Amino acid sequence: MQLTQNRIGFGDEDVLWRVESYLESKHFAAFRNLHVVVDQGVVTIAGQVSNYHERQVALNCCLRVAGVLELVDQIRVTAGGERTWA
Repeated sequence: MQLTQNRIGFGDEDVLWRVESYLESKHFAAFRNLHVVVDQGVVTIAGQVSNYHERQVALNCCLRVAGVLELVDQIRVTAGGERTWA
């Protein structure tokens, strides 16, 4: 396995560990179903959560981690989590 560093000096494995640790620290059960991949500082997060709040928290966690240069959001909110306004 080749270890790569992004252009600001953070290795992909380090960024992955930081993102996963930060998500885990939030104690949302739905975050266990998320899959994170890091390639040259570009973080892709995929999976599903039950509501838009969980989605936003997950995305904000990723953006707050040093070494994340770009975020690709592939998180889906399940139908039960959608809100309808009357």
